[in-house]
Amino acid sequence: MPEQAPSTHELTEWENGSPSPYRRRDKPVGVRRRGSSTGKILRLAFLNVLVPLASVYLVYRLSVNAASSPRFLFSPERDVTITGNRVVTKDRVFEALGFIGLGTPKQLNLVQLNLAAERKRVEEIPWIKSASLTRIFPHQLAVQVGERTPIAFANVNGHIQLVDGDGAFLRMPSRASFDFPVLDGLDSVASIAQRKDLLNTYLRFMHDAGHEIEGSGWKVSQADLGQPDDLRILLVQRNDTILVHFGDNDFTQRFKTFLSIAPRVLQSYPKVNSMDLRYHNEVVVDPDEGGIQ
Repeated sequence: MPEQAPSTHELTEWENGSPSPYRRRDKPVGVRRRGSSTGKILRLAFLNVLVPLASVYLVYRLSVNAASSPRFLFSPERDVTITGNRVVTKDRVFEALGFIGLGTPKQLNLVQLNLAAERKRVEEIPWIKSASLTRIFPHQLAVQVGERTPIAFANVNGHIQLVDGDGAFLRMPSRASFDFPVLDGLDSVASIAQRKDLLNTYLRFMHDAGHEIEGSGWKVSQADLGQPDDLRILLVQRNDTILVHFGDNDFTQRFKTFLSIAPRVLQSYPKVNSMDLRYHNEVVVDPDEGGIQ
C-alpha cells in the first residue's frame, strides 16, 4: 500500500525535537592525515635551493652560447644606426664606441656589448648631452643622441667658442652659422656648474626683457658675467653703443627705464661710455668726454 503522509500531529512532534520517521544520511567525517615532515623539508629545499640554482645555470648557459653564437655578430658599418645627430658626425660616434681604429674587428658580438659603458663613452663627446643605446636582436644596434644647443658665443681666454645653457664650451662646427652675443667672464670659473650659475643671470635677463628688446631697435652685442650681482650688457643701435649696468634683478623695468632716457642722454652726449640703472630712482651716466663736439 502507498505510504501515507505524516499527520499534522506527527509534524508538530518532529518540530519539537522528536525523532523523524525519515532516515537522513549521516555527514561523512573527514579523516586528517599527517604528512611526513621529512617530505616537506625536501620539497622546500627543492623549491628554495635547487630551482634557483637551475635557473642561474640555465641563464649562464644561454649567455655563454649567445656570446659565442655567430647569430649575434654585427658589422658596425652595416648594422648600427645613429639618430639625433646634426653636428656630431657618424664617424665621431663610431670612434667613441671603438668601432674605428687599428685592431678593431670587422664583426662584434651584440650580446657582449656593455651598453651602460658605451653610453658614457658617447656622452663624453663635448657636443653630446645625452645618449641611449638599444640592442635590436639578432644583430643590430640603435644609437640615439641628444646634442647640446648653443645659446651664445663665449670669450674663452681670447678665443671664441660656443656655450650652451649648462655652461658647456663647444667648438665651432665646420659647417654652421650662428648670430649670438659674446659673453665675457665665463672663463673666470673652472667648473661647468659655476659657469651655469653665471649664465642663469644672463638667461633671466633675456627671458624677462627679451620681448622689450625685440621691439626696441637695440641689440645685445656683448654681456659681461664676471660679477654675479651686476650684469653688464653692451647695447647697440646703428652707430650708438652703450654699456648698461642692469644689476641682478628687475630686468624688465630697468630696460624700460633705459628706453625712456636713452634718447635724451644721447642728445646731450653723442657718445656714452656707460649707464648704471642699479640705483632706485636714479640713473648714473658716464659720458665719453672725447665724443662731445
